[in-house]
Amino acid sequence: MNFFQRNNWLIEALKGALFLILGILCLANPAGALAAIAIYLGILAILSGLGIVIFSLSRKGTHWRFWIFEGIFNLVIGLLLVSYPKTAISVLVIFIGLWIIAMGIIQIITYTNLKKTGYTSQVTLFTAVLSLLIGILLLFNPFEGAKIVAIILGIFAVIYGLSSLFVAFRLLNR
Repeated sequence: MNFFQRNNWLIEALKGALFLILGILCLANPAGALAAIAIYLGILAILSGLGIVIFSLSRKGTHWRFWIFEGIFNLVIGLLLVSYPKTAISVLVIFIGLWIIAMGIIQIITYTNLKKTGYTSQVTLFTAVLSLLIGILLLFNPFEGAKIVAIILGIFAVIYGLSSLFVAFRLLNR
């Protein structure tokens, strides 16, 4: 097994396990899952905003004013997410739809690249198409209900996690 395959299967396995855990948590408590995700994203935005502001003030290189603006923007978004998670959930649904579409596109690119090497996985293609469909459905009806979105996210995460674990297993046994 070459270096790429050895490291790639580990990454796929880790990604699969994390998505599987996320999916199970979303299915177990759909109402709390999106609020927790909104708060988590808010904390990440606050931390990244602080980091960007501190870094730009300490360096003051080219475009440092732009970096300060970006850092302050991240701080404001983070504070809003943490302060108003229920309101943020409705906006978060749109971002989740876009994120799932992006994951589907990445999976299609992965599928076509793997196909060029002679390795094909119909599971990867199925997951990619399913990702695109779910993402598009979320974009067309984003405010139907956060609970339904959490359940869809949970189902998607379980399927994506199992798909990644399947790919990891295939790469390990190659």
